[in-house]
Amino acid sequence: MLSERKLGTSKRIHSDARVDEVEFDEALILASLCRKYLNLLHATSPAFDHCYAYTPDEILELPLMKVRIDEVLHDLPRRKSKRAMLAGSIADLLFPCHAGSLSPIIRYDADRVKLHAWAVLQRRYDMIVATVRNGRTRHGLTGQADPGVPAPVWASRILAQGPWNKDSHPISLKGPQALPMPVQIAEADDLAPFFHHLEQGGTHKLGASTTGHALDDGNGEPYYHVQGAEFPRGVVYEDGRMDLCKQVVGPDHIGDLMNSLRANEHVKHFLLGNNIIGPVGAHRIASFINALPSRMDTWYLAGNCIDAPSFKTLVDAMIKSDAITNVWLKRNPLGRSAAHDVYRLITETRNLRTLDLDQTEIGDAGFVEVFTNLAAYKDRLLPLENLYMNGTGFSEAAARALAQFLASPNCRLTSIYLSSNPIGDDGAAALASAFEVAPQVSRLLLQSTGLTTRGAQIICEALTSHPGIRCLDLGQAYATHDLGQAYNYIDEGAIQAITGLLTSTPSLASLNLGHCPITPLVLGQITTAALQSSLLAYVAVSIIPDSNIKKLGFVPSRDSKMRNASSYAASTKEQKALDQALQQHMEANVRSVYGEDMTYNRFMGEERRWLTNDRTDVRKIDSVYRNRDMGLARRGLVTLIKNWKEGDDTLERLFAAMPFFTIRSLVTALLLGNALALPAHEAETATKSPKDICNDGKLAAGNPRAAFFRKLVGDSAYSNHSRCPSPKDGPFKVGIIGGGVAGLYAAMILDSLDIDYDIHEASGRVGGRIFTHRFDQAAWDKSTPEDPAYYDYYDVGAMRFPPMPYMDRVIGNESWSLIPYLNARVSERDQVVQKSYIFQTNNTFRRFNGVTALIQEPNSASAERYDIPLFNATFDALSASEVWSDQVQTMVTALSNDFTTGFNKLMSYDSMSVRDFLLTKGFTNSEVDWMETMNDATGHYDTYSMAQAVLEEWIFTSADINKWTLINGGMDMITKAMNLIVKNKPVLNHRVTDVKKKPDGTLKVVVNGADEYDYAHVISTAPLGALQIINMTELGLSYYQNTAIRSLNYDPAAKIGLKFKTRWWEKLATGPFQGGQSFTDLPIRRCVYPSYGIDVPVAPGTMIASYTWGQDASRLGSYLNPHNPTNQEPYQPESIKTLVEVTLRDLAELNGVTYEFLESEFVDFHVYDWYGSAYSNGAFAIFGPGEFSSLMPWLMTPAANGHMHFGGEALSSGHAWIIGAVNSAWRTVYEILSVEGMNDKMKQFVDHWGIIDEVDMGWYNWSPEGKP
Repeated sequence: MLSERKLGTSKRIHSDARVDEVEFDEALILASLCRKYLNLLHATSPAFDHCYAYTPDEILELPLMKVRIDEVLHDLPRRKSKRAMLAGSIADLLFPCHAGSLSPIIRYDADRVKLHAWAVLQRRYDMIVATVRNGRTRHGLTGQADPGVPAPVWASRILAQGPWNKDSHPISLKGPQALPMPVQIAEADDLAPFFHHLEQGGTHKLGASTTGHALDDGNGEPYYHVQGAEFPRGVVYEDGRMDLCKQVVGPDHIGDLMNSLRANEHVKHFLLGNNIIGPVGAHRIASFINALPSRMDTWYLAGNCIDAPSFKTLVDAMIKSDAITNVWLKRNPLGRSAAHDVYRLITETRNLRTLDLDQTEIGDAGFVEVFTNLAAYKDRLLPLENLYMNGTGFSEAAARALAQFLASPNCRLTSIYLSSNPIGDDGAAALASAFEVAPQVSRLLLQSTGLTTRGAQIICEALTSHPGIRCLDLGQAYATHDLGQAYNYIDEGAIQAITGLLTSTPSLASLNLGHCPITPLVLGQITTAALQSSLLAYVAVSIIPDSNIKKLGFVPSRDSKMRNASSYAASTKEQKALDQALQQHMEANVRSVYGEDMTYNRFMGEERRWLTNDRTDVRKIDSVYRNRDMGLARRGLVTLIKNWKEGDDTLERLFAAMPFFTIRSLVTALLLGNALALPAHEAETATKSPKDICNDGKLAAGNPRAAFFRKLVGDSAYSNHSRCPSPKDGPFKVGIIGGGVAGLYAAMILDSLDIDYDIHEASGRVGGRIFTHRFDQAAWDKSTPEDPAYYDYYDVGAMRFPPMPYMDRVIGNESWSLIPYLNARVSERDQVVQKSYIFQTNNTFRRFNGVTALIQEPNSASAERYDIPLFNATFDALSASEVWSDQVQTMVTALSNDFTTGFNKLMSYDSMSVRDFLLTKGFTNSEVDWMETMNDATGHYDTYSMAQAVLEEWIFTSADINKWTLINGGMDMITKAMNLIVKNKPVLNHRVTDVKKKPDGTLKVVVNGADEYDYAHVISTAPLGALQIINMTELGLSYYQNTAIRSLNYDPAAKIGLKFKTRWWEKLATGPFQGGQSFTDLPIRRCVYPSYGIDVPVAPGTMIASYTWGQDASRLGSYLNPHNPTNQEPYQPESIKTLVEVTLRDLAELNGVTYEFLESEFVDFHVYDWYGSAYSNGAFAIFGPGEFSSLMPWLMTPAANGHMHFGGEALSSGHAWIIGAVNSAWRTVYEILSVEGMNDKMKQFVDHWGIIDEVDMGWYNWSPEGKP
């Protein structure tokens, strides 16, 4: 019976009565469910046709919310399957008949298909409902547009409106209401650090008394890499921008801000968007300008509730400044009455180049006044070049006045922004009349201005052969619906004018027609004309369905994958060829303008923005806060709140100039009285004292955990320097166990302090878990970096560095940074040279669930792409990594803002596994499994603590993916250089077997069970698995220390290096590439293509064919049996051959080549299982739940009366990174100097080697048993 229970089908055909009984019970239950739900379907949906191709909209119309059948019916046994006997039993119960008749099974199978189809539709229905609920239009939803339209929401709205008629669809000429985004005013304490920094003359560099951090971990502003200093609220950039956008100083704190800037000569660009400072704030700014008129170049004051009277106050001040070049006022309610002051600002501000009046309620009448007066202005050529008037009520009358100004000899306007205004065809005609006499106009944006075909014709004909026009936008504005404006409606009647514009206007570089009611076939005519143009960018999307497109349908009885609507809107071959030709044409144009090195993707990401906007001035208002919010909104991670809540009286109080009192500020006001009137720089400001780790007790006094450490050292067996220093009459020498990075780094520090030491290394090489395998060591020894043989290797251990300040002790530019320190002391041949590590690149692969995708495909990380049955719409919108990042973003941000504070907060999650955490967030186990499969190693989400997982996420997401580095020639160049410069070289094959305590408190080390060495102190840098087998019974280790040595978790990891005849991946038909990684759920899990040697002709074809961790590594590592057959049973001498075959098979599958091809290319292999190594017992520390917060700090405290010290990357925050090893070595030397009371050497030590973070001293929020 045991074998029958194991065999899935045998128990269904066995004659044993108990098996028959189980089968009959199951058949009885299923037959009952079939009858129940067949009756339900017949009663509620008699017309249901399981063979019909349902559209997504039709699926939503079915009664699938009310009529639900049991999910078990989805998998009813079929007539022709391994469960055929069960199917027969159900059929006999449903349709009793004489023996031998086929009628029951035939009737059952027909009904089974119907029930299965309804169950399938239930699942599809749930997915579509979730999609709609999340505001998305995937899965073929039409959004009330015809099938095949790629932008159904746009299409339905534009077609419903039709050509705009101002009589039937009137739009206010006063403009939309100018309101800031809903915000809350910040607390004074949140702003104080930034104000203090400014007050001290602070720049992008952080001073000793500041509490901020380097912007984006030292990488600076995203994309531009401009350095900055960021605070809880506020950023100062290297280029002089001060960014407080959306940080909300309000009228409460604007005075303090302006006072803090008075002594600051670095800030030139004032960014205060959406800060609701109101009239009070406008007066504060005006006072600042009056006092310092030459200080600021840029005033970005969008969304600040500045009204007409307070605007006049600002203008009165601004016209006195020669420094001001651009003023940004969008979403301030200036109103019609501000027109005269707008005129004054334009004519009297000497160097005003850019003025933003978007959504300021000036209205059509206000602009008529402004431009009529400007047209009559005669004094000088006005410097104004860029004028933003989007969403202002600008209409036909204002257009005629603007045309008069454009014709004026004193007008220098080049960029005109008029989107979201009721201009219409007549207004367009008025504007167009001026273009012939305004050759300087280069940008004209008319999105959603109610243009129809006639208006578009007039504009295009007027601009044909225009000498200056670079950018024309006749598309649709995203805010059209929100602002109550009219869409443009340009149909096929405008084709001749548009094609004429393209073929006869060589200056035109960008044309946007947006979503337009022109059929795809006719749009092809525009594309043909564009092939003769100088266009760099072109957009036109048809909202008219192609008559050749078949209806989008899903046949439930087939249960196939539902295609997206966009896939049904695919072009014909001719259209595809035409689109491809235009793309190639524009790419060629881009190269001719920007140089051969400019790719089109890079152009779209970097340069296209400047076709639409003035680079000089718009760059001055770039804000990381606005960009972060917009990025999150585009990804659907946040919803930007547009409207103030009903009953919120913030704006009313603001315009009434009422103060905003928090409880704290109210108490302060009561206590200080008139002191509140003092400028901020006259008030006493508390600043954080710099760390002084040399001062015994000062740091501990302000840190409860450090105080606990001091108490532990002072009141217990772990003595400090006042209790158990080494005897003065004996030699002072340190024994170091382990010749890896930690041991060598400790030796380097001891050398600098003139302290003697020995290094005992158990293995036959130096380097520990830095290990580079060279397939031909002899050839490598003779090679140079210019030779192919120099790159015939792979890194078995550490292989890359993330660029972030956290890693500065290794790769930074400080005097104590490891790599510069080494390079200053070794020969040219032994230099440690960093090269770019290509973390990710196009054309590498993802392969999951038997489906392969190129990594750059937009949905290559989605569950749907791989037919993964997840029903959470979150996974439709985001990849598994994005879902995970979203859940831990707050923790990651806290680490970035301040590592120590963030780490302490993280400890509250340390006792949870990743799976536990995600389940509490509402994810299912299946969804967690998918995230683990895509993001990590098998089993990690059950064994990782949340603290460990978030630390990894912080490192991998905070570091710029384009700036990772490797060591040219192999990572062991680091440990080779370290070995070269240490005075006492590691002694190899010296396995420490015992550490004993001598009567005088010093220690005795026994090597290989025989040789004895005496030391004042011993530093163990051995991995804890190797340390565990050293006999330390005489040292009196505590229960917790022994538990930590035994329990702290190390992760399995294995690498399989393969050498091929060529780098075949650089010639793949799917697209060549260099560097990067491919990912899969096959046993090899991921492969890493070399980033080194890519510039050397005929570099060796070496690669990491498999890099695995966790259970994935344990399983592959099991094939590395010991070479001695007596050591392990059963011995499998062919297992390594099997492993190589499996690796080649999976590698071929993942990369889309044949096994035979790779076999013909294969030259050699090298496999290493770190968990199988007796010297490491694991690849790196990966802590489980509770291990950071309850175990690790016990080994960050010396044992044996302060003479036995524990180091290694496991005893740091930097698990799996070299930084963890060197920080732990720093700590062990600190412990020695502290115990011995070597104050002079301590000062020398800190001066020479800097300090490490409190976390890596063990001074953080941990909770050992029995301690507070």
